[in-house]
Amino acid sequence: MGRCTVGFLKYLLILFNFVVFVAGIALVAISVYVIVDSSSFQELVNREGMLSLFTAVWLIFSIGIALFLLGLMGCYGSSKENRILLAIYFFLIFVVFVVEIIAAILAFVFYPEVAEVAIGSTQKYGLQMLPSFGNKTEDERMVSQDITKYWDSIQSTIKCCGYSSINDWDNGSFYNNTNNHYPPSCCSETNTFDGGFTTQLVMNQSCTLERVQNFTGGVSCEGVAKSNFMVLSGVALGVLGVEFLAMFASCCMYRSLEEDY
Repeated sequence: MGRCTVGFLKYLLILFNFVVFVAGIALVAISVYVIVDSSSFQELVNREGMLSLFTAVWLIFSIGIALFLLGLMGCYGSSKENRILLAIYFFLIFVVFVVEIIAAILAFVFYPEVAEVAIGSTQKYGLQMLPSFGNKTEDERMVSQDITKYWDSIQSTIKCCGYSSINDWDNGSFYNNTNNHYPPSCCSETNTFDGGFTTQLVMNQSCTLERVQNFTGGVSCEGVAKSNFMVLSGVALGVLGVEFLAMFASCCMYRSLEEDY
């Protein structure tokens, strides 16, 4: 192979690694936002036995850092035509590629566990309005307040109600103590139950089935996630594809430099 081939591979690798670099920054930004801005969320998932959920956030952070550094290494190694750096780069990006595939498999394995805990958490929503709330332990009160906050934030933001369906609320304390009404966040972006409402105000702000249907279109939070699943899957597969091509290009460039020398 001639210098033209080496030059082509060099610029191809720089392009691929720019994509890897940007993907790394995006993953780091998302994971840092979750880690820094959600200390109470971390405490909540630990108390609810969902440690694997927050472990996944740290895994995303680690992969993001790895991609960020690999993007820099790949660009530098290809621009300098350094065979040692290219060999190290190939090995490391291969490891990250395998870890990402394993992480995707684990996500499917642990999904039923997350769904079960999410649906079960509806039982602890809005317990602040009950007279018996003061008799609960401090830990139980904190769990209820955190669950209420996060359900309100999710439902009001993405306009959904319930995890798998609106029926997830039917056996909960809130539903049974508001004459079969749903949380305020199921029918409004602003009327959320933050624990500061009086019982009567909560009753007034809670949602009828008709209001929920008008606000959410009958869509559950899982339904909203699934509707965006193809987009997220496409992006993830695209990044994996770029990583595979980067491995292939680095291998070809390594061999081309070997022949030139």
